[in-house]
Amino acid sequence: AAAAAAATATATDDESAPITLDKWDFTAVKNHLEDSFKHHILEEAPDFEESHASTDFRLIVCTLACVIALGGVVYQYFVPHPASRTVMGICSATYFVLVGLLTVHSIFFDHHLLLLARRTTKSGKKEELQVAVSMKRWAYDLELTVRLLSPGAEVSERTQKLSVTSFVHENGQVDQAAIAATVKTLVAPVLSKKEQ
Repeated sequence: AAAAAAATATATDDESAPITLDKWDFTAVKNHLEDSFKHHILEEAPDFEESHASTDFRLIVCTLACVIALGGVVYQYFVPHPASRTVMGICSATYFVLVGLLTVHSIFFDHHLLLLARRTTKSGKKEELQVAVSMKRWAYDLELTVRLLSPGAEVSERTQKLSVTSFVHENGQVDQAAIAATVKTLVAPVLSKKEQ
């Protein structure tokens, strides 16, 4: 029991310990801020469950494209050119169509999307919470958008421009309290509009 308590205390200390990043490492800062935003947003909206539908769709399309490309290569190995020309043409065309579909999906449906979460209300309505983060490379600012979609209702949306320096201090330490407070000011009004 004492060992379990000590382990729990250690885990709690690890979670509450300040995180320090290399503030000049853009990728590390961006990834950590996005993970923190997602974590705190799900905490503010506990009845929402994260949906991986978009990621699953991309994985399925990528898998199909790779299988078709590999199938074409294997077929050509056993049936050399020019006998394999028709099959190779079909495989190549299908591969590029799938890659094009993936590109269109990424640009128009998944652009800057950080989080997609869903819930079913007591009345049976299925609502969708979308969170998008836009942050240009080497920039000190970012744009965070929280959007709630509900069938037959107006879209509830809130966007705020933020500075990275508000969350990552001069010494590289991440201010989780500031991230949590910012997320609360964005998520609470969006959800409350739907509850009214």
